[in-house]
Amino acid sequence: MSKIILVNGKVITFNDKNQIIEDGAVLIEEEKIAEIGTSSELLNKYRKDVTEIVDAHGGIILPGFINAHSHTYSAFARGMTLEKELPTNFLEILQKIWWKLDLTLNKDDIYYSALIAAIDAIKSGTTTIIDHHASPNFCTNSLKTISKSLIKIGLRGCLSYEVSDRNGEDSALEGIEENIRHIKWCDEKKNSLISASFGLHAPFTLSNDTLKICTDREKEFKTGFHIHLAEGQSDVKDSKRKYKKSVVSRLKEKGILGEKTIAAHCIHLTDDDLNILYKTKTNVVHNPRSNMNNAVGVAPIIEMFNIGIRPGLGTDGMGMDMTREVYTSWLLQNHNKATPFSFSPDEAYQMLTYNNAKIASKFFPLKLGSLEIGNAADIIVVDYKVSTPLNPGNLFSHLLFGSENWTVKDTIINGKIVMRDRKISTINELEVIKKTRKLASKLWERLKNM
Repeated sequence: MSKIILVNGKVITFNDKNQIIEDGAVLIEEEKIAEIGTSSELLNKYRKDVTEIVDAHGGIILPGFINAHSHTYSAFARGMTLEKELPTNFLEILQKIWWKLDLTLNKDDIYYSALIAAIDAIKSGTTTIIDHHASPNFCTNSLKTISKSLIKIGLRGCLSYEVSDRNGEDSALEGIEENIRHIKWCDEKKNSLISASFGLHAPFTLSNDTLKICTDREKEFKTGFHIHLAEGQSDVKDSKRKYKKSVVSRLKEKGILGEKTIAAHCIHLTDDDLNILYKTKTNVVHNPRSNMNNAVGVAPIIEMFNIGIRPGLGTDGMGMDMTREVYTSWLLQNHNKATPFSFSPDEAYQMLTYNNAKIASKFFPLKLGSLEIGNAADIIVVDYKVSTPLNPGNLFSHLLFGSENWTVKDTIINGKIVMRDRKISTINELEVIKKTRKLASKLWERLKNM
């Protein structure tokens, strides 16, 4: 049995007491956290038995972060030249950028963009992603391709394929089959790093007939759905025009909402919509940087908190750095309300920590997101010397502002050290980057010819 001890750090548990252990240590046995205590206690007990000792050198030891809504295939869009006629609204952003990009993706693009996204995740302290994929011209086995990439590097991921009618009936049916194929693959392989949801693009690209097929197929597996919801006004207007009801009411009626369903964005919602999401216990995921980038509006996060919805946090393809995302979420809500501290640092960090952990833990056998005995050993060591008092009362405020000055040094996922002193051990990072530069260049050339 492999045993790893992390020592000489300030252990931040993110448990329900916000417990902090000075000069703390964590013992890992196989893929689980086995014991938590002080460095002297654990070293005295286990020094002779451990496989490896990871020294935090006075930094902080905390649970790995979770990205509750990501798109690994967006990695090749970094630096991509846009059309001369730039998009003027969200629908045009989809049509001119993302729907053209996903049509050009081939197997190598999917595999290596997932590797690059995983490198970014590991280096920023993100240990789990809930990913939403689209590649209509390489749909079949696309999720297996991403799975192989994540398994190779050692990143944890819950994957789904976004079903959509935008490319025709055959494409929608192929997307449904890809979700089912991946769900069955996960059931068969039982790899603790990979799990499945059932992906849907967005209500305005999904007919009632397609939704009916999806809900009928999902019933056997009970994975829940992963869908973009009310991200742009086009989604809301489409539902009212075609179905004479709100987009949230339509999804509830069609059996899409529920305790394992992830609804990303949720910007343009009424009070009735919010109440439906609350009553159905649907998991809302906020994506502030993406929303600002696409100029689609500000999600009513404060109102969600007020009625009992506890939203999670994701990047929606804007990288993998969750500390940037949580900081932006706090700034955006206060800026939008034009009232300082109308949204607190505690609430912002609750999205990233407790709420994301609750969402992600529904898809994996071990509990994620906190340092507690029996939980998954997904842990990061951060090079950050705490220069002002840090205690349970100011923890989230301190981390919100302090993360600008830290570097993730070590990343452990599923009990394995995947990055040590900033060097990823599971792949040759430079070789991957050399390959992805060539692939991205070819992809951009194909886009020019579309």
